[in-house]
Amino acid sequence: MVAPDSWLEQAEQRLESVCQHAASPDALLREAFDELARAIPTRGGILYRYPGSGPHFAVLAGSLASVFDDVDPELLRPENDPSHRPVAQLTARPRIVPATRELDRREFERSPAYREVYAPNGVDHIVCAWLDGRRPGEPGMLGMMLSRDEGLGAFDQPHLALLRNVLPVLVLAAQRCDPCTPRAPWLRLTRDGSVLDVSPDAEQVLLDLDLDIGELLSRVFGEIRRWLDLRARRNSGLLSGTRIFHVVERRGRTLYVQTTERRTDVELRLLDSAVPLARLQSTYGLTPAEVAVLQTLAFGMSNADAADFLCVNIDTVKTHVRRVLRKLQLRSRLQAGLLMQRVLWDDAP
Repeated sequence: MVAPDSWLEQAEQRLESVCQHAASPDALLREAFDELARAIPTRGGILYRYPGSGPHFAVLAGSLASVFDDVDPELLRPENDPSHRPVAQLTARPRIVPATRELDRREFERSPAYREVYAPNGVDHIVCAWLDGRRPGEPGMLGMMLSRDEGLGAFDQPHLALLRNVLPVLVLAAQRCDPCTPRAPWLRLTRDGSVLDVSPDAEQVLLDLDLDIGELLSRVFGEIRRWLDLRARRNSGLLSGTRIFHVVERRGRTLYVQTTERRTDVELRLLDSAVPLARLQSTYGLTPAEVAVLQTLAFGMSNADAADFLCVNIDTVKTHVRRVLRKLQLRSRLQAGLLMQRVLWDDAP
């Protein structure tokens, strides 16, 4: 029998392979879901999207697709399905929800959804992944559900840990294949910094800031290169996140440059003050240097590693860490790192 830690490591390695070789965002989403369903013993599951407003959703993949394709959506409303109540009470953001863990079992088993859908198909324990910031029923809302029967029992901590570790990958894939979300202005670069392509709206953003592409890259690409090197050394795309932000100030305006490492190139998205990082920065009065240090905490770096990564001395890093913790009113580097991880995953703090 494989030890829990070894099983988790093997599952993450297989998912990492999926991330590296998927042909498209849509394929990445489906293949990661299929790999999770293989890695975690389940009774079955579904990957689904709400194509329009209302209770009707489309099943994209999963062994329970035929079951839920034929289900009356009214049965899954919170008043008929207690497992949907915890989700209905939560803020809409990417997260893992053990939907049946805290339920009153007697109420659950007396519900119309359990009697007519779940019980006939061996669905006794449910865990959901919320993959975007929309509520169920909103156009484009994307999620997945995995289930277990009484024989398998409730989802245990190693399974939930795997789901939480792979959540950033699922969220990233969901964003890239989301038909309801306009793509931000973007640039594509080779790994050595040569420009492959630039969207017309990105050219307009830079023109509005009187900032040409060469000047932008001179500000951010040194740190991007060091970030790519760091990720290559760690060889852990699932656990370290897939993106990093740069804060570029120009003529009294602030541009947020989100960098994402892709299989064959690097993508820079030019974002505005609506991104979670902007809210974090303005709420707590963080400087661009403090944001940079905060990201090193999200990557789990020591002060010495952060100093090398940012090309500053270690005393400067220590000073910024103290200021960040004071401004965020946090007690530890770990808390600050976890907060920044949520921002790196586009999960509002």
